[in-house]
Amino acid sequence: MKKVLRVLVVLYCFWISSCEPGILQPAFQSSKEEADLSDVVRVVYMTQTGSILPELQWSEEISITTTRATLVREGKVPVSHINTGNWEILADSSAVKALFDQLKSVDCTSVKKIEPTESPDGGDTESYTIHYQNGDQCSLYYDPGTKYENGDLIRKPISDFIESLRFPLDSESRYVER
Repeated sequence: MKKVLRVLVVLYCFWISSCEPGILQPAFQSSKEEADLSDVVRVVYMTQTGSILPELQWSEEISITTTRATLVREGKVPVSHINTGNWEILADSSAVKALFDQLKSVDCTSVKKIEPTESPDGGDTESYTIHYQNGDQCSLYYDPGTKYENGDLIRKPISDFIESLRFPLDSESRYVER
């Protein structure tokens, strides 16, 4: 009964809009400091091969969060020469924080896609996606020939960070003999 009464009081406060936000804070927030909704919570880099033999085609995803980094590699067909798997990657937490802070300061609206006048045949594709605390995303999709004005504000820090990672030895080669 007390829980129902508490819920009714909270709903009544919302309804009459006379309660200050601070009054409701303990009921709806944890004791931890509230995160900034524009904080970066995850960065995802994806790449995949262009037009080559199906058994040599692969896709990779490197996902970076504040607590871990992972590499997932898959082949495009069931029987392939791709070194498939999921790997945990060692990442320095201070380097991850620095990357996220740098990406947080980028105004995604300043990044403009420049489509090629003629798309080249073949080639790999890459994408860079920043996920924010509030659920928003900022994504760059590099199809063959595509460029972005101010794209290096996102692409370069992520690429530099990924190059600094120490991948597990068994993940380094994309191809295996079958």
